[in-house]
Formats: sequence, structure tokens, C-alpha cells
Amino acid sequence: MKTKFSSVIFLSFCLIFLAACQPDKTEQEYIESALQLIDKQDYQAASIELKNAVKVAPASGKARMLLGKTYLLNGTLQGAQKELERALDLNYDADEVMPLLIRANTFLLDYDAIKENVDTAIQLSPVVQQEIQTLAGISMSMAGDMQSGLEVLSKVITNESNKDFYYKLSQAWFAAHNDQLPQAIEMVDELRAEDSEFQDATLILANLYRMDQKLPESANTYKAYIESYPFNYLAQLSYIHVLIRNQDMDTAAQQVDSLLVLYPNSPIANEYKAELLTLKGEYKAAIEYATVALAAQPNLVKSNLIAGVANYRTNNYESAYRHLSIIENDIPSNHIGNRIFSSVKLKLGYVDEAVASIDQLDEITAEDFALVANTSQALIRKGDTSQASKYIEKLDELDVNDSQTLGQRGALKLSVQDDTGIDDLERALELDPDFDRARLTLLLNYVKSKNYREAMNIAEDWVKQKPESDQGYLARGVVYRAQGENDKANKAFNTALEKVENSPGALFNLALYDIQNGHSEQANERLEQLLTHQADHRGGLDLIITNANNLDDKTQVIEFLEDLAKDNPEQLNLKIAQAKALENVGRRSDGLALLASMANRDNNPDVYYRVYAKMAIADKQYQRAENLYLALIENNADNFEAYQGYLFTLEMQKKYQQAYTQVKKAQTRFPQQENLKLVEANYLLLSNSLDRARGVIEEIDASEVNEIGYLKLRAKFHYQVNENATAKEYAQPLHQRQPNGTNSFLYAQILQRLGENDTALDVVNVALQQDNNNLALKNLKAELTSESNPQESVALYKEIADSYPDSFVVLNNLAWSAIQAKDYELGLDSAKKAAKLAPQQPQVMDTLAVAHMKMGQYDTAESLLIEAKQALPDNEEILLHYAEVLIHLNKLNESEQVLATVANSEKKERVLQLLANKG
Repeated sequence: MKTKFSSVIFLSFCLIFLAACQPDKTEQEYIESALQLIDKQDYQAASIELKNAVKVAPASGKARMLLGKTYLLNGTLQGAQKELERALDLNYDADEVMPLLIRANTFLLDYDAIKENVDTAIQLSPVVQQEIQTLAGISMSMAGDMQSGLEVLSKVITNESNKDFYYKLSQAWFAAHNDQLPQAIEMVDELRAEDSEFQDATLILANLYRMDQKLPESANTYKAYIESYPFNYLAQLSYIHVLIRNQDMDTAAQQVDSLLVLYPNSPIANEYKAELLTLKGEYKAAIEYATVALAAQPNLVKSNLIAGVANYRTNNYESAYRHLSIIENDIPSNHIGNRIFSSVKLKLGYVDEAVASIDQLDEITAEDFALVANTSQALIRKGDTSQASKYIEKLDELDVNDSQTLGQRGALKLSVQDDTGIDDLERALELDPDFDRARLTLLLNYVKSKNYREAMNIAEDWVKQKPESDQGYLARGVVYRAQGENDKANKAFNTALEKVENSPGALFNLALYDIQNGHSEQANERLEQLLTHQADHRGGLDLIITNANNLDDKTQVIEFLEDLAKDNPEQLNLKIAQAKALENVGRRSDGLALLASMANRDNNPDVYYRVYAKMAIADKQYQRAENLYLALIENNADNFEAYQGYLFTLEMQKKYQQAYTQVKKAQTRFPQQENLKLVEANYLLLSNSLDRARGVIEEIDASEVNEIGYLKLRAKFHYQVNENATAKEYAQPLHQRQPNGTNSFLYAQILQRLGENDTALDVVNVALQQDNNNLALKNLKAELTSESNPQESVALYKEIADSYPDSFVVLNNLAWSAIQAKDYELGLDSAKKAAKLAPQQPQVMDTLAVAHMKMGQYDTAESLLIEAKQALPDNEEILLHYAEVLIHLNKLNESEQVLATVANSEKKERVLQLLANKG
């Protein structure tokens, strides 16, 4: 049962409730209380009083103005801006509101609003105008808009009727930017005595000290200002900048952390954090903060520089390149970032770009030694020893006295057959007898030149100097192996393993020896031992993957790599190696699944995308490979290998127009890559744009591009436009230089067109000896033997049809070959199957008609040929077959009329003879 209240009781409850909600004070009382709290700098309590005043009187402009001011002084900037704008809307005195509003806009970096404030100031009193123009002009110029800022300030200093505080601030700021910085500092320092509650003079003085390189004074002045106004974002950034330049890193770090609490997504605050971490050598953390900064402003020079350098220090060269390439034009030529960028280019194989960087140097100094040396090494690997020798000569001009540099220069000299490198290496060893790299370089040079006595002398001295080290014994093993004395080499490597347990060099060389001698299981045990103690040994990983297919238990390597990856989760290369091993033992789908499971990681290296894409291509997953190469390009737009892979995937998907568009883009990005012209012409050829393809081909300088690619392109093009003699001129040397299945097939097709069937058959037969499962070659051989050896042709077509039972082309060829071999039942059966798959194909109708004709089924043959003739009215083969079936049906006049439309040939003569016999 519900209890009912009378209306009187209910009304009294409401009155009691309303009485409890009534404010204790009036609007004016709240304002007076707030003013007292503001005087005590208790802005939080003052804002509470003023909020109550606004509740009492929502239309009170004064209450809203004062609330906005307390918000401003307390750092509640959005609220300050909002309340001050409401005060203006309520027509409260703009002379009081506007100076506060411009400060709120300045703290919020709202420069559009600041400019509006300046335009509005003309309606205010001259004194307030001057204050607003001063605040606006200085804030705009401090934020980087110097011209606009000084234009606003010029309005203040040209009005000499009121030389108040803000006039003098403007005058000082102008003086500072007109080569009168000491005078400006003196003026503002005096103004601090009459500074406002917002400490304008203090802030400007801190800036002027910074401009005058007086860093301790600037830091102390900023500190005094920021203690009152920690929410002034620009002042905080300037303070941090001064602290870093003054080498006060601990205080700078504290200020950055405080600023990040207020502005966690601030690009510059995160940039400073990244800079400080980089200076401390904490590169991974630095990358994280630089990434946050770049998420908001991708083109920040310092953030990209920090991210580039930090990634370089952590060996993530692809990411380093991506960041440094964005700011390449902003890095001074003598800046260390430029040297690092050039080193990154070399690491990634962009040798031409690194060479261009060196060529821009006016002279090579000792600081450039490492860059020039590394570039020389890269040129040697590329095969350009001539250019490398020029750079090495420049290195030889430098006065070098430390062992490391002498060793590097000596090694480079030897790599270009400059024997004075031996002198450098020997000098390096004199300076540092423990410099094993120099000793090894000398030894390997002697091995390469087959001076085994000198090489062995080095190895023996090494053993004597360091009898408990593995290095001398490994060196001894290398020399023995080079001489073909494998048993002695093996003994030396075992001795190295006895001297140093788990010696990586010994285990690797012994495993290699085991594999060469068919001891795959023992080799795997050694490689597992090696990788357990050195999981990132690249040679060991490659060898264990290669050896996996030789083991009885092919899961053994997979399981080992899986466990190794679990024990070393930070080494992604182990999972990638596991995927490669899965592919190597015939489990590509599992390898792809493993790589797919890693797809959502943020830190996958470029090698992940390369391996994944190549494996996807091998599995004919071209769309997936396309996406992976696109991700590579997104990570590093200058990764030429990624572009090559991307273009290949487009070609395999027959996206020729898209591929053509992309290759034009690639040509713009890689103008030095002349081979892209071959690719461009190839795509035009594939899309049947033959005239455009010819134009591109004629512009190609054969000496500037890959020879095989050029010969192949010319042969394909001239074959496609039916210029067969010219096609042969290119196909013949192509086949001689690279007689693989594809080139043999192309050459044989061209020979077939030229009527050189015997030579074409010889080419095909030789190619089939190397690739007996090549169906394209078998099909061509069947065509070439269809008349000379129809039985062999039928056998070949049968084999092809077994592999392609649903190909009407293959079945039609089999049918025709069977007819040529007089196996008419097989011909009819195969032709029917082809017609079932492609009932509207006129060539298929023609073959089926001939099969029926050979079986004496002339009416059926006639019907089929009439239909085929309608589809291809000028096809001479179909017309001759139609004329022949008409003869069998005794329609001699009609046959004669059909034959009159056909050009003379051996086949026509045979049909004419049949007609004459019938007549």
C-alpha cells in the first residue's frame, strides 16, 4: 500500500529545500571576498567565490571578468579565455578585459585571436591600446613572426605622448633587434622595479639575456618568472633551451618532465626530452619521445635528427634513413648528422648517394676519415675500384698516427691492390701489438695472394703471443684450408675450441666442415651450440637454415629456433630465421603464418618485410607481397629494392597501367637508375602500347643498362611487332649469354617464325635437358614436331594435358596433333572436351569440325565450319576446311567459289586436287 503525502506537506518540503539552496552572500560580497583572496595570491579560493558570484548574478560582467582573471593567474587558460569573452559579451569595460584576454590568448598560443585583439584595440583608451600592442607585438615576434610583431610595436614607439611602462618595453625590444642589445637589457632591468603582476619585464629580460648569450643570467631570470607562471608554454621551452645550452642537464630534465605533465603531447617538449635522452645515450627511449613529437609535426628538423641518430646508434638503419632523408637539406654540410646520414646510406647500399655527399665536401679532414673510408669500402663491394682508389688516395694524404685508422686505411689499400697497405697494417701493429683485426687483415691478404708462408708465419706468431686465445688457431685453420689441407684445418679449429669453450669461429668452421663431408647431424649440433651462446650470429643462422633440409628430423631446426626466439624475444631476426627454415623444409605456409603473426608489431625491421614479401611471391600471393613492399616504401621512400619488388608484384598481377605509373614515379625518385627505362618499356610492351614502347627503347643507351635486360627487351619487342629478323639479332646473343628456359623459349619462337624449325627444335631440346618439366618448352616442341613427328607431338600434348586438364588451348592442340597423327578418335574426343570448355571459340569449332570430317561426319562438320566462318570470315584455314567438307558433301560449285577467295598455297593446292579428283 503506498503512503500518500498531502499537498501542504509536499509544499513545505519544497520550501525548506529551496531555502537550503539560497546563497549565503550577495554578488558584491562574493566579489569583495574574492578580491581579498587575489591580494593574498590564493587564486583557487578566489575563483570559488567568483563562481558563486556568477551563480547569483549570471549577467555580471565584473564577476566574469574577475573569474577570468583568477583562472588566468591560476593557469586555467581555456576557462580564462571563455569567461573574459563572456564579460565582453556582457558589455563590461573592455579596457579592463582586453589586456587580460590578450594574455590568455598569448598563453594559449592563439595568434589569430591576438591579431584580432590588436585590431579591436583602436576602440580602447590610448593607455590600454599601448599595453595590448606591446604584449601582442612582443609575443608575435617571440613566436617567430618577427616582421608582424615589429610592425605592431612600431605603432607604440611612434606615439611619444605616453612614455609609460609598455612604451619603454617596446622601445627596449626594438633596440634589442637593432644591434643595441646591452642597452635593451639595461632598460628592461630597470623596468623590473615597476613590473606588473604578470611579470612582463622579467620575462622579456630573460629573453634578452638569452639573445646576448648570457646563459646563467637568462636561466636565473626564467626561473624567477616560471615559479609564478609555470603554465607559460613558450617561456618553459625557452628556459629548457637555455638550460641545455648552459649544460645544466639535470635541471633541464626536471623542467621537461614538469612541462610534459602539463602538455604530454607537446611536440617541442617531447623533442627536448628526446634530446636529453640522446645526450645520455638512452637511444631507445629517445626514439619513443621523438616519435611522439613527429606524430604531431612530421617535419620537425631536430626531432627527425634525433630519431635518425638514435636509430643509427641502435643499428636500425632503415628508420635512421627515413628520418634523416626528410631533413637532408636542413643539415649543414659540416654537421655530424650529415656524416651519420652518409654512413646510413652506405649501410643500406645507397653508395651513389654517399659518394655525392662526399663530393660536396670542399676538403677531406680527419673528421671525414670514417665516412670516406666506409664509402671506399662500399664502392669496392659495388665493383667500382677506380672511384674507390681515388678516395683512398685522399685518405693517404691525411697524417694518421693511431692504430685503428692505420688498420682501416691499410685494409682499404690492399683491397685495391695497393701493397703499401701492408706498411699501414704493420705500423698499426707496432702501435698496438694487440690489434688483432690488423693482424687478421694481413693474414687474409697473404692467403688471397697465395703467399701461404707469410700467412702461416702470422698465424704461428699469433699462437705464440696468445697461446690461450682461439684466434691464432683459427687463423692457422684458415691458412690450412686455403691450401686444401682440410684435416689439418679441422685439427686447428678443434684446438681453438679446446682453448675457448663455445668459440664461435671454431664452431662455425667445424660445422661447415661437417656439412661438406655429409655429417649434417653433427653440424647441426655445433650450430645449435654456437647460436645458444651467440643468438645473433648471422652466419650461424644462415647455415643452420641451409642444413635443415639435410636432417632426418626436419622439425629439429624449427623447434630449436622457436625456443631460441622465446629466450631472446628482443631479437626479431630469430623468428624471421624460423620462418625461412620452415620454407626451406617445405613448410612455406607455416612460415607465412609465422610472419603474419608478427604483422601488428610496431618495430618490425625492414628485413621482416623483405623476407615476408619474397616468401609471399614464392607462394604466388602477389597482393600480399604488394602490400608488404608498399609498407617498406612507406618506411623508406628511397629503398630501391622495395620499388623493384613492388613493380614485380604489379606485373605478376597484370596491373600494367598501375605499374607503368609507379615506374614513372620511381624514375623521378631514382634518376640515376637507368635500368628503370627497361622496366618502363617492358610495361608499355605488356600493355600493347607498342609505338610508345618503341620510342622509349630507342632512347636507351645500351652501355648504361643491364645487358641481359636490354637484349631480352629488344628481342621481345621486335618479336611482338613481327620484326622477326631483328628480334633474332637480340635473341641469339641473349640465349648465348643466358641459356635458361625463358630465353630459350623466346629464341625458339623467333626461329619458328623465321621457318628455322630444325634450329628451333635443337634449342628447345637442349633447354629441356636442363628443365625437363618446363611445359611451355614442351608445348613448343610439340608444335615443332607436329608435322615431322606427329606421334611424338601427340605424346607431348598428352603430358601437357595431364597437367592442364581444364585448358581448352592445350586440349585443342592435342586434338589437332592427334588428327595429324591420324589418331582420329583421340582427336575427336579431345576436340569435344575443348569445345565444352570454350564453345564459342572459332578455332576450337574448326578443330572439332576437322575431327568430325576425318570420322566421316560431314554434316556436323559443315555446321561447325559455317559457324566458325561467320566468326572469322577471312581465316584461310577455316575456309580451306570448309571447302574440303563441301567436296565430301558433293557441293562442288560451292567449294570452288570458296576456294576462289583463298590465296594460293600448298594447302590450297591439296584441296584443289581433291576437288579435281571428285569432279
